[in-house]
Amino acid sequence: MNGYQAIVFLATDKNGMPVYYTNVAMALGEDFCVLCEEAIEEEWELIAVRQLLEPTNHSIIALPTIEEVEGGSVRCMIAEIFLTQNELL
Repeated sequence: MNGYQAIVFLATDKNGMPVYYTNVAMALGEDFCVLCEEAIEEEWELIAVRQLLEPTNHSIIALPTIEEVEGGSVRCMIAEIFLTQNELL
């Protein structure tokens, strides 16, 4: 086990449509979390996500909605984790 706990939340775009990839709303790195808080509509779900992150000591990097950062590719590049070849196998 890696010590992490799964959480389910609904993330939507500015038109209220569900987001199509998990990493559009959140990406978890070794010691940071990229989180689009605006995409999590229900305040209680956002609170739950933050409460689960707090004890992990991950720094939360809040990014605006995908439309404000010129699309998903920007968010994906910012949140990308680079692994060595050994870690990929």
